[in-house]
Amino acid sequence: MRVRHLRESIVLIAACGATLAVVFALPQAAQAIGFRMWEVENGNVATPPAEANAIALQGGTAYIAGYGTAAAGTLEWRIERRDRSTGALDPGFGAGGVVTYDAFPSDDDYATGIVADGIYLYVTGFYSSGGSGFVVRKYDGSGNLTQMNTPPLVAGQRFTPTAIAQDATKLYVVGQNKACSPDCVYSWQLERINKATLVSDYLVGTSFASGKWASPNAVAVGAGALYAVGYDQVGGIGNHEWRTEKRRLDTGALCDGV
Repeated sequence: MRVRHLRESIVLIAACGATLAVVFALPQAAQAIGFRMWEVENGNVATPPAEANAIALQGGTAYIAGYGTAAAGTLEWRIERRDRSTGALDPGFGAGGVVTYDAFPSDDDYATGIVADGIYLYVTGFYSSGGSGFVVRKYDGSGNLTQMNTPPLVAGQRFTPTAIAQDATKLYVVGQNKACSPDCVYSWQLERINKATLVSDYLVGTSFASGKWASPNAVAVGAGALYAVGYDQVGGIGNHEWRTEKRRLDTGALCDGV
């Protein structure tokens, strides 16, 4: 354990969960002595149920994407812009630092991935009305929507994006596709999207045996390749194994030797 002095207060920080549990249990006490542990203190800022799913950093700003509960009681996208030092919401972004999106007020909507490039903010997610609609939305620095791409729903399929990455001109969205007719087949899916137009360049995937769960959970781009990590199912339900894929950026094809 080490002791850190902050703003004339003393905070004990440990690598294990015990000390952190005290901070969670006493957030107001932590603030009262002048220490803003914003990453754990700002819990129920959205009406529960609520969940933050992704974060992107740009300069002194943190963008956070997930979902909260809308006035109708269903779930809606929630995107926040916070100061990285204090955790305070930025009032220059959306309404009081928050942007929401509710595609179907009668159903649930989830934001699952977010990236920022210094000019625009790109957020991906889905809505669950009529299956699962995959969405990419592009915002300017004030939280105004500038573009949106909503690929058409495919009958019998449900695509759930899980993560997004970028390079200078492209977005790379990965997720799980579920196709049932009537047996269900799960596949990893990757879509490359032009950042300027939000038009898809290619769509590739890896299919698995009928009834076997599989999903990529994270994606990164570097050194001319795309890297996706997640799981596929071997044996019975819940018996998952790690899976990694390395793909070419230009075509999406799997690279040899992986």
